[in-house]
Order: sequence, then C-alpha cells, then structure tokens
Amino acid sequence: MMNMLEEAIIYATVLHQGKVRKFNGIPYILHPMEVAQILSTMTDDAEIITAGILHDVVEDTDGTLEEIEKRFGKRVALLVSSESEPKYPDEDPAATWKRRKEESLLVLKNSTDIGVKMLWLA
Repeated sequence: MMNMLEEAIIYATVLHQGKVRKFNGIPYILHPMEVAQILSTMTDDAEIITAGILHDVVEDTDGTLEEIEKRFGKRVALLVSSESEPKYPDEDPAATWKRRKEESLLVLKNSTDIGVKMLWLA
C-alpha cells in the first residue's frame, strides 16, 4: 500500500504532466518536489510535506480542493488552500496581482497552523 507522500507525488505528477516552468522550460513538477524537499528539512509531518507536493495543484491544474481532501484529508486540503490564491476569472491577472498577494498575506498572518508558515517559507 502506498503512503501519503508517494500517492501525492504520483497525483501531482499526473496533474502537472506536460507543464513546464515559464522561464526555463523545465518540467513543472520539479518545483513542488523541491518545496517538499525543503519542507522535509524542517519537519517530518507528512501532511505538511504532502501539502508542499500538492500546493500548486488547485491553482495550476484541474485538481480541486474537494478531491485533495478526499484523497489526503482535511488538514492537507486546508494547507493547500492556504497556498492557493483566489481567482478572479473575469479580470486580467495582472490587474488583480496586488489584491491576490495582499489576500494571501492575510491568510499567512492569520493562520495558527505552523504548516501554513512552513509552506510559505519553502
């Protein structure tokens, strides 16, 4: 039976398949894997590391928080949610950049879960 981290790696790899980083063209999955590796130097909490692997799934793929909660549990979904910027589909992303960043900083400031802060650092 797979553990949570193995399942998250496979799930994120499938969802990010074919996507590359904007500026250097390397496979996108390397970014969340690097985040997970950094987190693993800070904690052995599998839920926090799993959230690191999954932190861009909701923003950048067809994956949903509901599916993440079903597969990985409520805390992982909450951690991923804390890293997922609000979307404004009817507005130009450049026009909402500052508002999205301010809203994200409020989530960071108001969170009592150390995992949220670790994700931001990683």
